[in-house]
Amino acid sequence: MQAGNDTTETENATPVNGFLAAHLSHIRTRTDRGFGVFLLIQWLAALLIASWVAPVSFFGGFAGLPMPVQRAVLWGALITLPTAALALRRSGETATRYTVAVCQMLMSALLIDLTNGRIETHFHVFVSLAFLAFYLDMGVLGTACAVILVDQAVRGAFFPATVWGPYGQSGDTLLWTEHALWIAFMGVLGALGVRERLRDLRRDGDGQALLFQSNAALQNSETQFRQLAEDTDRILFMTDAQTGVGIYASPLYIQLWKTPTDTPLSFLTRIAPEHRDWARAIWQGAADGVAGLAEVLLDTGEWMRLRTFPVRGGTDQVYRVVLTAADISTEKLREQDQLQAYERERRIASTMQSMVLAHESVPIAGIQIAPFYRPALFHEAAICGDFFDTVTLPDDKIAVIVGDVSGKGLDAARHMTEVKYALRAYLRDSASPGEMLAKLSRYLCESFPVAGGRVGTERFVALSLAVVDTLTGETVIACGGIEPPLLVRGGAVTVLEEAGGLPLGILPDAVYDEVSLTLSPGDTLVMVSDGVTEARNFRRELLGLDGWEAIVRGSVLAHPALSDAAEAALSCVTDHAQGELSDDACGVWVRKE
Repeated sequence: MQAGNDTTETENATPVNGFLAAHLSHIRTRTDRGFGVFLLIQWLAALLIASWVAPVSFFGGFAGLPMPVQRAVLWGALITLPTAALALRRSGETATRYTVAVCQMLMSALLIDLTNGRIETHFHVFVSLAFLAFYLDMGVLGTACAVILVDQAVRGAFFPATVWGPYGQSGDTLLWTEHALWIAFMGVLGALGVRERLRDLRRDGDGQALLFQSNAALQNSETQFRQLAEDTDRILFMTDAQTGVGIYASPLYIQLWKTPTDTPLSFLTRIAPEHRDWARAIWQGAADGVAGLAEVLLDTGEWMRLRTFPVRGGTDQVYRVVLTAADISTEKLREQDQLQAYERERRIASTMQSMVLAHESVPIAGIQIAPFYRPALFHEAAICGDFFDTVTLPDDKIAVIVGDVSGKGLDAARHMTEVKYALRAYLRDSASPGEMLAKLSRYLCESFPVAGGRVGTERFVALSLAVVDTLTGETVIACGGIEPPLLVRGGAVTVLEEAGGLPLGILPDAVYDEVSLTLSPGDTLVMVSDGVTEARNFRRELLGLDGWEAIVRGSVLAHPALSDAAEAALSCVTDHAQGELSDDACGVWVRKE
């Protein structure tokens, strides 16, 4: 068996254990060579012991052992010389270390014999076991323990004085048992140390193997990256993460940038000055491990979308940055056209919305009216479907309307206008709120039919309608899909939930119940859209109907003038949302004088 191939079946179970096997082979080779020298030194020590120490027994005088020096020369030579030669010439082989283990323990036995069983040489057994543990081989330790136990058992039975000295004459049978237990204890202790050391080496080997595999995978990935880059229409560039020096540039990159790849951050040279800091920032971000995206203008007037990607090594450290660039000039032109079209649409929708929300402050005898409208603060919501309206009817009556059509933008503004004037037309025929909502719902269902088995959300309308007799205060209210009106009377607030119903445009035969009441002087009717109750605070908590009810009560009590109360209530809603409403807030306050 050759050095370097000395692995067990377990060690060859996975590729990562190849590192463990190589490390063990190196350790065992060095240990073999160390024992080759150590055995020769022990032999010389045996000769000295035989000459000076062996004749002296535990209690003084001469033990009378025959020819100790001759035994040290003869047996020491037989044990030491072949084994030392084997350890030096065939280091690292399995047979070598097992031979060393046997001969090392035989040398311990010889020293015990030469010293007539002196206790000092018994400790040589323990030292030998400790040195043999350097092989990190459980079998070597087991073999060494077995050899010394057999030696002491045989010689203890037939030549006890050569093992136990003077104590061997007493016939004490417990001597061998005691020594055997000590040898077994040292063997177990050494085995535990070997197991722990092997575990550490295996962990180190796993880490080295993983690093090797990672580096191999990275090299393979770079090769594949270069092959793919030759065939792609995307401009590619790879740099060193620390220096910014180019490592690779695709043919398209060279064609466009016309700069050497070894120039640090060379891709910046063609970018317009006002965009260079942006491009440099995303490269630095990728060098720190974060992918980046930027759209930059070249000095030729072309637009490029730059993307940066970090490439990590086996230690998870970023060592490469890959940059890709795609021409988005056509896309930018298309975006510009779309932006111009949107701006035109926004202006038209804004004009239509302004017309719908225009409120003429015409005095109405016996009634005060205070409308309010607060758009949400995000861009698109500036053109939404919330609206209010007041319509003068025959017989000293007025209609008060608060509505919310679905959708945003020009479609919402157009639909809002259509709903408002359709309802105005229906009110000329009848002043029954429930009947008016039913007619409008049927009209919406017929005008926007179901498409593909689904109801289009663009036809939905949430609306509340109140018809008020300005002389008597008699009021009839009907609602569909909107917040229930509030009646404020004498400091108490009543929620008119009975006026609820489905949003308009869902069912053509929907029925809307009416609520009748009489407004006494000082009574206030408040009608709002859901943008009020759905205002959220920083914890994303809704204001809700209860919160709105409390705000209305406090505003009416604190502000005698109706317009002041309406403005104060709206300010409270805005404060709850930290100044940023998520939906339009629209409503009308009506008070009987």
